[in-house]
Amino acid sequence: MFTAADGTAKRRFYGDGIFNCEASGPHITASFTGVGRDSPYAKYNRQMSRLRVTVEWGFGKIKGQFPAVASGKQYFTIGQGRPALNFPVAAFLYNCQVCLNRESQMSKYFAAQPPTLDEYLGA
Repeated sequence: MFTAADGTAKRRFYGDGIFNCEASGPHITASFTGVGRDSPYAKYNRQMSRLRVTVEWGFGKIKGQFPAVASGKQYFTIGQGRPALNFPVAAFLYNCQVCLNRESQMSKYFAAQPPTLDEYLGA
């Protein structure tokens, strides 16, 4: 979240370096390229990189608990199953588990309590 020039709070998605900051549009932000090591832009890149690593923790947990997501090729025969649905389902089930356990590596890092399962499911 950042504060725009007009003082309003704005949310953006942070993408990998493949995104171009200037051309990504109003909803995606990426790291700055070609900046000096001590510039404010370099500081921003370092801060965002630390946060991006926490997302990778989640991917790692999901892949560890659901091997078919990690290496879908060996778990499916052509014409059988729907590999594109595996990751969203695995992520959903992992999120449910985090809600039931009431903690995760990411919730500890950010000192944030996960929602209850009822809150997560909107029940």
